[in-house]
Amino acid sequence: MCGFVGVLDFERRRPHARERESLLRAMGRRIAHRGPDDEQLHDDGCLSLLFRRLSIVDVAGGAQPIWNEQRTLCVVVNGEVYNHLDLRATLREPHTFQSRSDSEIVVHLFEELGVDAFERLEGMYALAVWDVTRRRLVLARDRFGIKPLYYHHAGGQLLFGSELKALLAHPDCPRELEWAGLWWFDFVEFSFPEVPTFVKGVHYLPGACYLSLAAGQAPEVRPYWSLADHFGSDEAPAPAAEYAERYSHAFQESVKAHLMSDVPAGVFLSGGVDSSMIAAAAARHARNAHCFTIVTEATRASGDAAQAVAVARALGLPVHPVDMSQEALEKSGVYTLEAFESLIWSCDEPLYENEFLLKQQLHRHARTVVPGLKVILLGQGADEFAGGYSNLIRGGPATWPEYVDDLGRKREVQAVRVAIGRGDLVASILSREARHALIPRPFAPFHQEMLDRQLGLQACQLWHEDRTSMSQSIEARVPFLHHPLVELLASVPPRLQARLFWDKRIVRQAAAAVLPRPSFARRPKVPFDHTARDDGLEHRMKWRLATRVFPAFREAYLEQPGSLLDRAPMLRLASYLALGEAYPARDIRRQLRLIFQGMALAVFERFCREASAPTAPLHSPSPLRELAPGQPAAGRPTARRPARRGGKRP
Repeated sequence: MCGFVGVLDFERRRPHARERESLLRAMGRRIAHRGPDDEQLHDDGCLSLLFRRLSIVDVAGGAQPIWNEQRTLCVVVNGEVYNHLDLRATLREPHTFQSRSDSEIVVHLFEELGVDAFERLEGMYALAVWDVTRRRLVLARDRFGIKPLYYHHAGGQLLFGSELKALLAHPDCPRELEWAGLWWFDFVEFSFPEVPTFVKGVHYLPGACYLSLAAGQAPEVRPYWSLADHFGSDEAPAPAAEYAERYSHAFQESVKAHLMSDVPAGVFLSGGVDSSMIAAAAARHARNAHCFTIVTEATRASGDAAQAVAVARALGLPVHPVDMSQEALEKSGVYTLEAFESLIWSCDEPLYENEFLLKQQLHRHARTVVPGLKVILLGQGADEFAGGYSNLIRGGPATWPEYVDDLGRKREVQAVRVAIGRGDLVASILSREARHALIPRPFAPFHQEMLDRQLGLQACQLWHEDRTSMSQSIEARVPFLHHPLVELLASVPPRLQARLFWDKRIVRQAAAAVLPRPSFARRPKVPFDHTARDDGLEHRMKWRLATRVFPAFREAYLEQPGSLLDRAPMLRLASYLALGEAYPARDIRRQLRLIFQGMALAVFERFCREASAPTAPLHSPSPLRELAPGQPAAGRPTARRPARRGGKRP
């Protein structure tokens, strides 16, 4: 829930309170979508802090900042602390609680434990603690970086906030692109050295870390938790059945905790095993939890859309199949330059994938048909730590040992590239013995994969889930990333991983315990935007969007003086669009990717440089229609790749 912005200025370079308030409110307007229900401001001349609230827990009494009894310590929290009631019982000293808010536990726990308090919190959060007496600010972020937090420090001043666009509203925030961060565009690295913000001098606070800053000091960033500390060994493992049983129980407890809310909550139900498990566990505690599913040509052809309706019906939950076929999206008006700019603005990064657009529109529709809904449970994070990608790729490994061996080989090659300056050719031909000599292996292969996936989640999936949901004033929650659940998976020793993680068996066993039909738990994993028979559906959606957006983009960006992009190569790339959507996906994939990277980068750079918001509103009633159960989406699914049209390749 919520969002906050702040300026910590020990040098008091802006002595007039009216100027500080004006700047702070300008920053706050940039994140109004994160907190449309309330706005509170604190300014003591040193710290200026603004909080925007999305009221979910203790709607009437949970205003922030929250102070301790002596008003020497205050806190703002974006997110949820699911174990706040249990923590209240552990406090050593009596404390006066002013509300039922879960966030209030942070200020009292911090009074007693200082930064050690963060290890006790279970939930998703980005928070700021201000110690008035010591003139010390502490920022912290949850273990997996589910909730965002940016900062910029220069000249004794710290700017911080929940979204990049809020910092850009301050005149002291840098606006120059960080070109070194654009390596992330490759989407192929197996290790991320850091999560880029793409703006020079602006940083993400890493997940599982806190930042401390006092007068006369430089910011100090330290970790408070590490997944590696929970890796199991083969020395004395428990039986595999015990891990599976504990996982099933921990998962159900996680979903119960994630339903903590005084307002309606729903579920994004894709039809896959992960979201179906969440819906089934949620149905035990919230019989009116609304389920929303995306119906596209891909989800129809894969069977996911029909499966989602079947699961919801079996659970007795209300279900909303939303037509997002290409025809429906065109009619809705999202295939415009203004809508594309709005999406890039809301996402805070120069990246585009179809999933970002579809997820944003599903949140928009959910808020339209259930106006009081402010919480959505998602299946994100189920695969990364339980072997969900082990046998996904066709033509890939056929057994767990082959999968683990493949992981080790790819990671070694990637690490050697870094060690020798990205010499891809040299890295690919070195023998395994040579790679072993160059690159130490401190962890078992799948344990190392867990660490890589942890950072990858923070850099991509959790980033866009937060932005697409909060752009519509909805809080996305991820029960599979409840840290006790992930720690349990990390504790599985290497010799039991084949039994529990191949085809994520430990998750499927937990699914069988909650789903109404055994067949629901056996459903194979299907990528979100293409089917087992056709990987071109994803690219045909991009092709159609590009053909609608690029002409306006060309005029608004390429034809303008001082364009960031070279006009000639962009036009050459765009010439591929004339070949039509039937052009083989394997041939046009790179061209489309470069077109969207270029468009997103140009839009992002202009927003940074001009610090300007898009003209298209993020909030408006969804024009998309719902389908009656069993009703097909507009258009027909494409099960086979069509023949390529005639004509010469550009």
